[in-house]
Amino acid sequence: MSARHRINFGNAKLVFFASCFGAILLAGLNACTSIGEVDNRNFSIDTYTPTPNQISLAENRARAWWARHKDRFGANPPYLAVETSAVSQGEIVQNLWPKLIASQTASRYFASFSIDGPTQILFYGVTIFDTRIQRAIGNNGFVIVNTPQRGQVARFGPFLARYIGYG
Repeated sequence: MSARHRINFGNAKLVFFASCFGAILLAGLNACTSIGEVDNRNFSIDTYTPTPNQISLAENRARAWWARHKDRFGANPPYLAVETSAVSQGEIVQNLWPKLIASQTASRYFASFSIDGPTQILFYGVTIFDTRIQRAIGNNGFVIVNTPQRGQVARFGPFLARYIGYG
């Protein structure tokens, strides 16, 4: 092969690895959602009924959080998703496995599997708080496995709500 037709594989490898690294970096950035974006995946795997005391405590935490952050986030959406309590697997009595399989956000559960099966995972109970009336909506909440980022708008059943965690 003449010198004119030789390919410099060192530069080709460098370009290939730089291209792969760039593609992986861009994919990672696209996968990370910012707080300003809406995550339309439904985080709810089931509904549950928190106690009146749990709802009252969650409402107080949501009111305090909203008083501190309403200027930052504004009134859209008008709902906050506040953690009410931890929910154990035993409290989700019927059809847990099909609910997890159908979930768009149950990766934490499936990542917990070991050789002996899944480790004990706590699920989270979330109540939807309406900032306009300063109360929780109804007596029911939603069970979630994974949580969105705090401050992010996400779907919980039929509601688009800003997730505030424990408040």
